[in-house]
Amino acid sequence: MAMQALGLFEKAKRFFAEKFRRQRSHYKTSDSDVIEDERALLQGQGRDLSHLRGLALSGGGIRSASFACGVMEALARQNKLNGFHYLSSVSGGGYTASALTWALKTWPGAQPNDFPHFPTGPGLPRYNLLERIRGRANYLAPTTEVTLLVALTNMMRLSMTSLIIYLTMLVLIATGLVGAFYSFSCYVCDAVGHDAGTLGALTKAAVETTRQSLPSSPLSEALKQASTQTLAMAQLPQAIGYSIIDKAFQLVGSVIIWIGNRILIPESHTCFVAVALIIIAIALSILLGLVLFYLLMHVWPSFENTHKRRYRTLMVFSKVTFGCLMVMMLFALPVLHSILLAKFGTSAASLLGPALAGAVGGLSRAGAVIKMLNDRTRTLLMRLASALLFLGFMWLVYAIAFHSLHIALDKFGIDRIPLAAIALYVLVGALCLIISLNLNPNYISPHRYYRDRLMEAFLPGSQPDDYSGPDSTPLYEMCNATSPRTAYPGPYHLINSNVILVRSQSPKNYQRMGDSFILSPRYCGSQSTGWIETTRFGVGGIFSSPLSLPTAMAISGAAANPNTSGGGDALTRRWTVSFLMTLLNIRLGYWQPNPRTSEHSDKTPEPSFARPGLVSLFSNYYDETQRYIELSDGGHFDNTGLYELFRRKVRLIVLSDASCDSDYSLDDLGRALALAQIDFGITIDFDGLLIPDSEQLWDKLEAKPDQPRPYRGKGYPTAVDAMRAKVIQDGFVTGRILYADGMEAVLVYLKPSLIQSAPADVVSYGINNPDFPHETTANQFFSERQFEAYRRLGFEIATAASVHF
Repeated sequence: MAMQALGLFEKAKRFFAEKFRRQRSHYKTSDSDVIEDERALLQGQGRDLSHLRGLALSGGGIRSASFACGVMEALARQNKLNGFHYLSSVSGGGYTASALTWALKTWPGAQPNDFPHFPTGPGLPRYNLLERIRGRANYLAPTTEVTLLVALTNMMRLSMTSLIIYLTMLVLIATGLVGAFYSFSCYVCDAVGHDAGTLGALTKAAVETTRQSLPSSPLSEALKQASTQTLAMAQLPQAIGYSIIDKAFQLVGSVIIWIGNRILIPESHTCFVAVALIIIAIALSILLGLVLFYLLMHVWPSFENTHKRRYRTLMVFSKVTFGCLMVMMLFALPVLHSILLAKFGTSAASLLGPALAGAVGGLSRAGAVIKMLNDRTRTLLMRLASALLFLGFMWLVYAIAFHSLHIALDKFGIDRIPLAAIALYVLVGALCLIISLNLNPNYISPHRYYRDRLMEAFLPGSQPDDYSGPDSTPLYEMCNATSPRTAYPGPYHLINSNVILVRSQSPKNYQRMGDSFILSPRYCGSQSTGWIETTRFGVGGIFSSPLSLPTAMAISGAAANPNTSGGGDALTRRWTVSFLMTLLNIRLGYWQPNPRTSEHSDKTPEPSFARPGLVSLFSNYYDETQRYIELSDGGHFDNTGLYELFRRKVRLIVLSDASCDSDYSLDDLGRALALAQIDFGITIDFDGLLIPDSEQLWDKLEAKPDQPRPYRGKGYPTAVDAMRAKVIQDGFVTGRILYADGMEAVLVYLKPSLIQSAPADVVSYGINNPDFPHETTANQFFSERQFEAYRRLGFEIATAASVHF
């Protein structure tokens, strides 16, 4: 019997070990394993890997997509597009890159060098992809049916849906908390045994009762014991702490009693406000006592003599301080609300929240004036406006919860609330919970509208107005990734996105607010989360489906999203702004199961408004260990697409950088180079910049009033100055990449600039549009002429630069 049991145990052990091994085979923790798998795929498709080439298309919305069309057309015209092994795209560059990837999937006989006119079959006319994209450059409102009004009304519908869901959940939570607090306040008043006459008298009685109930350890007794017992010295800090808090509460209690004697509130609110004042007093006393205790404890030399103790003290002090401040802020709401009720009535008290929100309009108008002063003032103003909006919303939640409870109490009394009313509250709460648990935030967000419009513009179906193909075809079927031994002429597509990690435990990721997250036919993931096979990424739940190319393209371009920043001090870094954006559903990001956690389960449930939605509302869900991660625009980490090509040690990189850069500061390039140096030990030197005639080149550029003038350092132009000057003049520059292992590579950097060889129609457009070729990325409604100007410029610059590769 024992032997049979042992045999069954061994079989079960082998079964679970094999199951775990199969699960782990889908998940990679090392980027070298992912890259090795990619190279095996490329080699199986008959590609020569001795000299890897990569094409990077930067972010920049439709402007970048238009410029990239010209760059790719120039490369195809010279039969060079077939030679690239990797196609790394970000945001707007991904529109055009995805169009190529989908064209090679749709028409099997097509080659990259056919771009943009692809053969559709023997004896059939070629498909003009460029004509389609040009006609839909105004992709967010491309037709008389899908107009800007449709887009705005859709956004309004989504915002109202999100607001109703979140507001209902928060009001239900607030109502429960306010009801519990009201019951507690009545219990305290009964325990005090004081008739609820004036607020001052009740507060005084509550203070005295609270003092008696606080822990006590007389200091004199502790000192007496310490003088006779060595072991009693350990009790001395505790006794000192209790004594300090007691004295602090005496002081704060006196102030609270003085305030209570001077506050006029409705008689029915006396208990409510008195207990709120006591809780505020306790929180303030703890905070004050903690500061005094911290100061006195430094009398002991061993109090913070080790790093462990100092770190523990820092954490305790920070958490207690934050907790006390939050308690004081929350319990100040009923006090302030009651004062306003007494002075101005119910309407004024309830409308304070909307009034605070309305003040934002005035601040915005003032911002138009302050805009002429400096950026710091404008940023400060926007932070203040977002804080007022946040406070206004929280006030509104409290007012709704308070008045709902107050109506019930006035009608039935605290002891006579019928079970029907309680049952209704529980029923509404349960219904809200069920809906929020089964409602996927990805389906009720602007992401879907954005995704579908991009798909219609850049991923044509086999028949006109039939998008069932691109809509449902999984990403893992692109680039022949499921047929590793089948020849594929095109580059392996790396779609760059950003995983939001604003609460990461890693200092590097916390500072960057994210990490590079690739979406590719073979693997999806990042260094922080690991990589999982695309066939298993996001698969799970009842309604979920594999990640598709249109979804990946839209994720990579999800620029407007909470808790993101492109490396600068963006407003969306502020949690108040992120709170409001999430609340109003102003988010293009996409929630997906974390590769790190989903590899342990084949059926990870879909994300919901309850989790991670409600938790993420307060920016508390964004780290690499959570079950779900939110993906956003790849430009929030690296807007050039270089990072993943550097990781793969590509020998020739052509970068089309059409990000908005009117003063040619090359900020996105500089950020990518800094990341390459920090993470991979890569250095890049740009060729032929400190040339003898660079001074004349500089004078020539400064003589043109219509050209942006780069910052010029003191004396002779620096290498960066000369590089920027050369980019402005020629639209491209070449650089030498030196990898950490000593291997050298070449970078060809293309940048939109109104070069001398630009065609007449491009020059004409530039004369009539002074911001060309760096018009704002906020303009995603390109006209036919506007698209053509950027495309022709990209074609001319890439043609001129092609001699270098």
